[in-house]
Amino acid sequence: MPADHSEYTDTPAALPEVIDYTPSIRCFDMDGARAVCGEAGIGWRADQRAYPPVTVERKLLVPIAPESEHYRAADDGEDPATELWEADQVWIETLAPNTGKLLAPMPTLFERLVNPDIPPSRTPIPAADVAFLLGRRLWWWSRESFHDDYRALSEPFEEDGDIFVRITDEASWYRWQRLGSRPRVTDAFIQHLWAQ
Repeated sequence: MPADHSEYTDTPAALPEVIDYTPSIRCFDMDGARAVCGEAGIGWRADQRAYPPVTVERKLLVPIAPESEHYRAADDGEDPATELWEADQVWIETLAPNTGKLLAPMPTLFERLVNPDIPPSRTPIPAADVAFLLGRRLWWWSRESFHDDYRALSEPFEEDGDIFVRITDEASWYRWQRLGSRPRVTDAFIQHLWAQ
């Protein structure tokens, strides 16, 4: 059973925010911000982190690191190893209010079509409606608010009539991958989780 008794609340009335992307040239604060990199006609690399832009030979460039490197550097108290991307190829993750838009549990092909030349926004999906949760980024409703930066450590399981998913914070998730150190584990009610 979860140790955090503040989680024992009804399912929230609101929904988690929608993840959207803004071109980096329109962003002012991107120190460690989640980012997607790529270009129209090619595709997109997700799970990246962006840092303050630099100018090299009159070109605006954004230092980018994979999330695993971002967390390694934070643990070691160092600057992350980055590669430079042209600013117009970097989009910064932003959160937009959720106006009740929830993706259908099993969207049809036509509901999943996007414009391939911009990173698609991501609408939260109730975890109970998602197959294969293991490793997915999650929103978690706890202490009367939503928290992101969580990953699923398990698929759903039943205990004493309730259904849970084991989760951990992303820093622990990447530390576990890198060092093999045990992550901090919470058994969260499935009705308090949304896949990002």
